Amino acid sequence: MINNMKFAKRKLIGVICILLLVVICFYFLFTTTKKSPTQVTTPTSNQTQIESQTSPVSTNEISIYEPLPGDVLSSGVVELSGQAKGNWYFEATAPVEIEDSNKNIIASGNIIAQGDWTTNNFVPFKGEISFTIPAGMKNGFVVFKNDNPSGDSSKAKEVSVPVVFQ
Repeated sequence: MINNMKFAKRKLIGVICILLLVVICFYFLFTTTKKSPTQVTTPTSNQTQIESQTSPVSTNEISIYEPLPGDVLSSGVVELSGQAKGNWYFEATAPVEIEDSNKNIIASGNIIAQGDWTTNNFVPFKGEISFTIPAGMKNGFVVFKNDNPSGDSSKAKEVSVPVVFQ
């Protein structure tokens, strides 16, 4: 009887250890650190080069799938996609700008929610912006802004994605 209790106790401890190991593995597997875009200035040039990134730019309120940091954009139409929480939008839209490296606005447009934006959950978005690269400009930003109809600057939010012009 005592041997059976010792065996059952060891078996229970073994099962608990295995479960704990599985939980730890899942935690590390599904927890990713947000990689911020890396900017490097080359010694032979003042031109900033941007390291490309394959994971979305994410905050607590918006995840941008397209474009990604370091993506090469050419004059024409730029596709935009991602997801944002419902309060990022107003009337199912939010503004987006393409800026040059000096933060001058080159083009502007909107992303459009692809679902019910009157929620606190993430809602997918899509959009397009047409633009022409200014002469001599090599780098810039695609800037996603929350729609802030109040005009209250304390409620204004934006996420800039560094891109390369070619």
